[in-house]
Amino acid sequence: MTSLLERTSIGPNTYTFRSLEQLLKPYEGKSLLTPREANTLNFHIVENLMVENCDRDTLKILARYLSKKGLDDLVEERVTNHYCGYPLCRFHDPKQIKEMQINKLVAKLKMPRYYLSKFCCKRHYQATEFYKKQLSADVLFMRTNINQPFFQSDTYENSIVLLEEYFEAKKNKGSINLNTPAMNELMELMEKMQIEDDEGDDGVKGANETNGTNGAHEVADMDKSMSDISIVEKEGPQESSRNYAGSVGYQ
Repeated sequence: MTSLLERTSIGPNTYTFRSLEQLLKPYEGKSLLTPREANTLNFHIVENLMVENCDRDTLKILARYLSKKGLDDLVEERVTNHYCGYPLCRFHDPKQIKEMQINKLVAKLKMPRYYLSKFCCKRHYQATEFYKKQLSADVLFMRTNINQPFFQSDTYENSIVLLEEYFEAKKNKGSINLNTPAMNELMELMEKMQIEDDEGDDGVKGANETNGTNGAHEVADMDKSMSDISIVEKEGPQESSRNYAGSVGYQ
């Protein structure tokens, strides 16, 4: 069984802070970017992270430049290249990670396993949503002071907490302060997403790893079933509006 630590470990092709520094050099000293500069930078960020993975510090720093939509675009590009959508993960499997047509209702209701065509496991889907919740919705060219030194007290990246760090802090292995308003808000999100440390650091639970391809087929079958549902209204007068209801059935 492949461990989550192995999937998020630093490899020879991992995108690191040193690589990111080279990407940011043309924008040194600029506290505000033009729309054209912002679009160019976002394009290069996605271009460099659509394969393999990045390290934790790099993902945190990217919060200074990525919007929620920007992260969605990055996830989609990674999926196109058959990589797990979570930027920290280098899991690659064309049979599991691939573009699929998902019924909008299935996606909106977050039905079981609908995400397995985009992520290697439930944990990395949750980790991506956890990270996305902390990103600004503002587009890059509207953000100010983006030339501040990294990891200062009032910078974007300094307030970012990764899901891995949260669980490490709970186990007293990390330095994250869990008693802050921002962390309390994230903990509320975790409750809504039903995030629990049930996979640990040793490996991905079998249901999410070994059945990844089956999960993708399950999504397709469920999507087809949802598309087959139709609303059939009863015709003619009804005895009471209270007793009247459209019948839902498969045709």
